[in-house]
Amino acid sequence: MDAWTRKEHFNLLKLHEAEIPCPEPILYEKNVLLMRMIGDGDAPAPALRDVVPGHRSMYRRTIYQCAHLLRDMFQKCKLIHGDFSEYNLLWGNRRRMMNRVSNGIVYVIDVGQSVNTTHTTWEQLLERDVSNILNFYNHHGAISDLEEVKKRTYEYVLAEETETVTSDYDTYLSQHSYDDRRRR
Repeated sequence: MDAWTRKEHFNLLKLHEAEIPCPEPILYEKNVLLMRMIGDGDAPAPALRDVVPGHRSMYRRTIYQCAHLLRDMFQKCKLIHGDFSEYNLLWGNRRRMMNRVSNGIVYVIDVGQSVNTTHTTWEQLLERDVSNILNFYNHHGAISDLEEVKKRTYEYVLAEETETVTSDYDTYLSQHSYDDRRRR
């Protein structure tokens, strides 16, 4: 248990230092990890699974944020989450705009199982992470051509940085994801 806590703390430090939205780690000792709460006042931020289904207008924006989180974790920290899903993503707000669901960002949590890019199964774990989050959106009818979007998202996460890699992916995804204004 101590090793798990230490690993979670270390991974959160890496993400936080890279300015990837996550709980700020404060300290750990033995099997206790103290981190800054994500939420408003005493209310914790809800999991993505509890927010997105009721707000279809958020689909496209949160899909983008999830893809960018996967990419940033990989490119900036050399980490693969290993359990990236709507259960381990929170919908929080940096500016504390109370009760404004549309004004938030996606935070990644539960990174104790995350592995670095030297791990023997990192590719399979990344494929599973991409698949998990896109399956969630597809379940709610927000994606066309799921297998192609999975392939392109995986390639985006791995792609070398260029001037257009992110805008190219965002343009592609906007053509293959839906919100209230555009449905199949």
